[in-house]
Parts: sequence; C-alpha cells; structure tokens
Amino acid sequence: MRKSILLSAMLLVSAFAFAQTQKGQVQLGGAFIFTKQDVPQGENNNFNFLPSASYFISDLTSVGVNLNISSNNFESQTSDQGRNLFEFGAFARFHKSVANNLYFFLEPSLSFGSGEIDNVGGGNTDVNTTRIRLSPGVLYFLTSKIALDMRMGALFYDQEKLTTGGNEISIDTYGLNLNLSNTTFGINFFL
Repeated sequence: MRKSILLSAMLLVSAFAFAQTQKGQVQLGGAFIFTKQDVPQGENNNFNFLPSASYFISDLTSVGVNLNISSNNFESQTSDQGRNLFEFGAFARFHKSVANNLYFFLEPSLSFGSGEIDNVGGGNTDVNTTRIRLSPGVLYFLTSKIALDMRMGALFYDQEKLTTGGNEISIDTYGLNLNLSNTTFGINFFL
C-alpha cells in the first residue's frame, strides 16, 4: 500500500515538474489591466480585458484568436470624455524551450476594432482600428496546466480612422517599443 501511494505521489510530482507545450493542446488565457491616474485637471481611468484562445498545431507553434475590450474615461470638474473600443484579432505564437518550465516566444498578430469617443463638447467620434504587432515574450509553467506569460513591448504598426460628422481623419503610428514599462502579464490554462 505504501508503495502504491509513493508511486502515485511521484507520478503526480513528475506531471507538474515537466510541463511542456504539445501538439493538440488548447491554450486559454489573457490579461486584465486597470490603471487610475489622478492629475490636477481630474481623474483618468483605463480598463482593458484581453482574453485569448489558441490551438497548438505543432509542439512549439500555436495559432489563435484574441479580443481587446477597452475603456478609457477622463473625468474632470468641467467635462467628461470617454473612449470605448472592441478589437478582434488573430495571432500565431512560436515558442522556444529554454528550460523544463520556461519558454521564450515570438507572437505576430493582426487585429481590427471599432468603437467611439465621447467628445467634450458633445457628440461622438467613430473609431476604426487596424493593428499589426510582433511581440516577444516569456511563458513560465507553474504546473503542467497553468502558466504565466509576460510580453515586453512590440514592433508595431497601428492605424486609427476617426469619423465625426462625415469628416474622416487617419492616424498612422509605427515603431519599436521594448521598454519594460510597457510589459504586460497574463495567465494561461492548457487543456
């Protein structure tokens, strides 16, 4: 009986100790970001919910979809302004095993979004976005089914089209941002 319990305990520990990605796995994850900034003119609140799901087409490569539901509100004594956006995208993730529980990854992604801005003087501005990103990151397995990930900036191209009263403005932004202050953390579940 003791041998059976010992063998079962060893199997359980080994299952958690040697986590790895494998073909056919489903990865569910995402991040939640909330910031509040008090400034002399008022208060700025940002909220982002970033769920994602992917499927491993090989042991080290996954493809998936993600959402970004974001809200930015600025409240002052004289006016309120808000921006709400819903984005849908697709991505691939290429992993490189560094240790038993640690992987580096590179994630190219493409997303499209729409939303609106509540203007200070009243009325709304429609927003349509296109985003192309190449993000590096790290994935660390806490157990065989749960992992934390960290993304550190991106090489990016963003296009926003703002439409108010029939007038359209297009804003193109591109660059490389690997600043550690632009780091996001997420949690992932592997099925």
